[in-house]
Amino acid sequence: MKEQEIKKQSSLIVRKAVKIQVTDQKTLSVAETILVQVKDIIKGVTDYFEDPIAKAHAAHKAILAKKNEALDPLLKAEKFLKSAVRDYLVEEERKRRAAEEQRKFEQEALLAKLEKERDDGDTKLADETFDKIEEIHAESMKVEELPQMVGVTKKTLIRWRVSNLSLVPRDLLTVDKPKVDEIVKRMKMNAEIPGIEIYEDLIVAMKRS
Repeated sequence: MKEQEIKKQSSLIVRKAVKIQVTDQKTLSVAETILVQVKDIIKGVTDYFEDPIAKAHAAHKAILAKKNEALDPLLKAEKFLKSAVRDYLVEEERKRRAAEEQRKFEQEALLAKLEKERDDGDTKLADETFDKIEEIHAESMKVEELPQMVGVTKKTLIRWRVSNLSLVPRDLLTVDKPKVDEIVKRMKMNAEIPGIEIYEDLIVAMKRS
């Protein structure tokens, strides 16, 4: 069967099919006949394109394999370098936060010392303590330069993971469809799942004689 013949037959049968209205036994028989014809044409179309599709798929698969072979070592190198850069930046951020916490701790300790020295009337020591507090404050106000990276960008993503499933709101939970499908397939209409309705759906299909 040639492509032009397939298009012609397909056009004719589609025009017949869309005009059918099944209202009685006679029109049901007509619909069944057209369904068989449609099925035959579908098979003809499938057979006609099967060989070129298989060849195209094989060619695509071979080219894709060569592409992946060329990319694989490069992608591994990229992954390794990104991981190294990330680890360094994470460590630098950890150090920065640790230093910030340390300065905050020192400031709080010096403020308590300053208050005691002022209560004791020790003006000289209080002034020295105040100067130290000012030094720490000035240090904390310095803008720390980020590590320079040429041609590389970085961004922080806010991600999430479940810490306690029982506390997750119901509207954020989803039904495990594969598991429900498996239960219904096994139990059929006898399946009983709270909150889920089991029903029959009639599917019309044609089998070749």
